[in-house]
Amino acid sequence: MSQSILNLTTLLLAEKEEKRQLYNRLKEVERSRDHFASSAMNADNLRDQIRVLQDENKQLDKALGTAVAALTA
Repeated sequence: MSQSILNLTTLLLAEKEEKRQLYNRLKEVERSRDHFASSAMNADNLRDQIRVLQDENKQLDKALGTAVAALTA
């Protein structure tokens, strides 16, 4: 009888440890998910900034071209 109790206790402790490890892994995955979501948002923001800078660069090139044309005319 006491051997059966010992075996059951060992099984329960092993199951508890397995669940603890799964819970810890879940928390790691959630942290990674949050980090990747934040990184994706940052990448989107950087892409938007690049588009704005490219547009500004085109406008400056156009203004420069106009100024050069006026000076050489």
